[in-house]
Formats: sequence, structure tokens, C-alpha cells
Amino acid sequence: MPVASAGPVATTHYWPRHTGAYQVAENPPTQNVWYIVIDEDDAELAWLIIRQSNTEVAAKSVQVRFTVDGVVYQATYNIPSHSTTYVYRTDLTAADASGGLAIDTVIRNAAYTVMWRGQAFKFEVRLTSIPGTNQWLIARAVPNLDEVT
Repeated sequence: MPVASAGPVATTHYWPRHTGAYQVAENPPTQNVWYIVIDEDDAELAWLIIRQSNTEVAAKSVQVRFTVDGVVYQATYNIPSHSTTYVYRTDLTAADASGGLAIDTVIRNAAYTVMWRGQAFKFEVRLTSIPGTNQWLIARAVPNLDEVT
């Protein structure tokens, strides 16, 4: 015999909420110290940008680390001074721990080939080179955060 229902089941809907940029700007950064750029739940990343500069106009080694739903992606790049560098994930798997992370000085969004979305999302950056004179390390993340509608 059929059982009477109490009514329809409520459905929760989510929609990405556009937010401003999360930013770390260190002058001078401490060598080998991780700086958290973003640590959010239910995030979809649109842009990741790294910039470093120093008086000597020297390239510096910068390491990035992403933790998405407990999976860690990490890579080290030699970033030219006074250059904006876009970090994105490729659809290729890498032999090292980078998990297919890539950089470019040409504008690329973070999901250039693969969507960056997670229930827990953290992006960190650190300078692994010895800081130069008037050394800056800047990292920006622009996410969309899911919210209940």
C-alpha cells in the first residue's frame, strides 16, 4: 500500500558568487616561508597570478603549492623580475609532483585547460631564492565562491 508523503523534498541550489582578489604582498618576503594566498571552501579558481621584483632585476625561484580537497600539487618556477606570471593547470600529467601545473607570461586563466574547483581549496606561495634588494613577492587569486541561492 502506498505511503503518504509529507511533501516535496527541498533542494539546495548553489551559484558562484564573484569575489575580489585575495592577495599576498610581501616586502621583503622571508626565504622559504609559505604565505597563504587563499584558503576557502567551495571555491572555483578563475585567476592565479605571481609577480616578484627586486632592484637587481634578477629572476628568483618561487614555489607554489595547491591543496584541493586534500590533494597537493606543488611546483617551483624561476620567475623573471618585474614580470606578471599566470599559473594554470594543464590537462597533462607531470612526472614530478607538479600535477600538470604550468606558468606563462601570456594571460591565461587558472582553468585554461582543466577546471580548478574544490570543496576545500588552498593556494600558497614562497620565495626559495635569497631575497634581493627591495624584494617583493606578490600573489593574487581570484575565486568564485559557491553560495546557497
